[in-house]
Amino acid sequence: MIRNVVTYYVKEKRERIEVPESNTCDKEASELFNNENFSDFTLIVDGKRIPVHKVILRGRCEHFSHMFDSGMQETTSKELIIEDFSYEQVLAALEVIYKGSCDINPNNAVELLEIANFYKLVS
Repeated sequence: MIRNVVTYYVKEKRERIEVPESNTCDKEASELFNNENFSDFTLIVDGKRIPVHKVILRGRCEHFSHMFDSGMQETTSKELIIEDFSYEQVLAALEVIYKGSCDINPNNAVELLEIANFYKLVS
């Protein structure tokens, strides 16, 4: 008899679980895009500084995850100079990492494909 009560209680709990349409973590991460709040790392591209968050980069980009966990200089450093891509390319890649997408048009499609391929972005 007690077993049925427990089973029913668990069943009731499961029926009340609500899944929000959007993930609040994603919304909060998107609000941190290009935002210095809680930033713990800086990308420097074309002499411009872009504040980023290691936990977001590590969690959403295989390239950064390996870089931060590799024991390389970037593991303890607070900044990284990127010379292979333009500021606009890096900002677009970060927009994909933080927000899940970015604007693509005929003028930037090839450049975005190059950086997405390099950083292994799949969004």
